[in-house]
Amino acid sequence: MCKINKHTITIKALVLLISVCLTLCASGCASGGPVTGVTVLSADFQVIKVLSPEEIKLFEQHWERKSMVDVHLRDVGGRHYKLDISHKGSGNRWLYQSTGYVQVLSVQVKHVYKIQDEESFNKLIGATK
Repeated sequence: MCKINKHTITIKALVLLISVCLTLCASGCASGGPVTGVTVLSADFQVIKVLSPEEIKLFEQHWERKSMVDVHLRDVGGRHYKLDISHKGSGNRWLYQSTGYVQVLSVQVKHVYKIQDEESFNKLIGATK
């Protein structure tokens, strides 16, 4: 028979906590630190724009205000873009619709977010509706 003590429970809780943290980091929801680069790609992977350091600061302001929504990215319309967002030592590709909806590219199903001011954001990243 297996004995369970405080030490075993503490280790299991720690493993669970680490697991949750890794999942959040992998999902792209955690910021990963300041944004160091943003490249905007068209649906056919042509570079539309590489943001300057000044534009990255504006980008971060928009990015921090995005909110989770309950929609499927395929249902929101608009033109399709890819955003390659770099952080110090890491990065993610996000799928962006010019209607202001964004989702991290992943094998697993991930949340969809809405950019609050998509017109200003689209102008910043060079996207057209």
